[in-house]
Amino acid sequence: MAKSKSSQRKLKLVWQAQLAEYITSIACASDGTVVASSAAGEVAYWENQQLTMLLAANGASVDSLSFDASSRYLAAGGQMGDVRVWDCGHGSPKLLLSLAHKSIWVDAIAWHPSEPYLAFAAGRFVQIWNIANRELITTLDFDLSTVFDLAWHPAGTHLAVAGNLGARIWHSRDWDEEPEYLPANNAIKHLNWSLGGDFLAGATLDRCLVIASSDDFSSTWTMRGFPTRIQQLAWIDKSRSTVAAISAEMLVLCSYADGTWQATPLEFHRDFITTMSIHPTYPLIATASVDGEIAIWEPDLGAIGSFNDNNVEFTQINWHSNDRMLITGSNRGEVKIWR
Repeated sequence: MAKSKSSQRKLKLVWQAQLAEYITSIACASDGTVVASSAAGEVAYWENQQLTMLLAANGASVDSLSFDASSRYLAAGGQMGDVRVWDCGHGSPKLLLSLAHKSIWVDAIAWHPSEPYLAFAAGRFVQIWNIANRELITTLDFDLSTVFDLAWHPAGTHLAVAGNLGARIWHSRDWDEEPEYLPANNAIKHLNWSLGGDFLAGATLDRCLVIASSDDFSSTWTMRGFPTRIQQLAWIDKSRSTVAAISAEMLVLCSYADGTWQATPLEFHRDFITTMSIHPTYPLIATASVDGEIAIWEPDLGAIGSFNDNNVEFTQINWHSNDRMLITGSNRGEVKIWR
């Protein structure tokens, strides 16, 4: 297990705002617009230092926020079961669509990588909508359980759906075609395609990481023994495919080379890592923990910089579209932008 050394860096706070409850999700558009949601049900939209409350606090958590590839459409889902989509393309955001799913928590939403197609899970079903036309494309039945996560292939050719005992992979050329199957011994909670679409990784509830080649989903490589459930998965744009996973105080990198996978656990944080984000341009990873520590990692060097924000518990961290800035959310409802 590798230990990392970092230099203590001073991040400059350039902007902050306050919501009523802890921050559940953060999204950043290509033009720098920042959106955050809270456990109180708020959705706050900041553009050019101006705040617009798209949803006020109502006591029902909003858990998922995401812009489409063009940054025109913003989708939100949460505890109320309503999926809302705003059109942000012409001045102030306008509510375009509101889809109600009574008594169903909607926290898995995913945009197609190039088209305005939104997939979201409602119980054991997945709906896919053409948001530009406000038309339902299809409904998929994940018959194994409630759906936990969704992931579009980077080329938009497949949609992977995770739940109990693995994932099903539908081909977008024919949604009625029988899906392929990625098996797992337990439920897959998090799902993510590699940047080139060659591999699909899943994190299971029994603390395992499973990876399959897109050529053969039935044959998986499994890493066991994570100290806690994997909180998040993300792929890094490197010369070789590398997936990053956070578990307890560790950041674990699994890289593919010469036909095999090799795992490298990295240590720096002194408390549980709650969130991570991959830099949009460079092979850098930002992580944040419950004791207010932010660390910046370079995969081959480990932690290269760190900063502590007075023991605030971070719940979200995202790289800003300006790649020199970070956005954080805390358990106190604070949203901050750091340079």
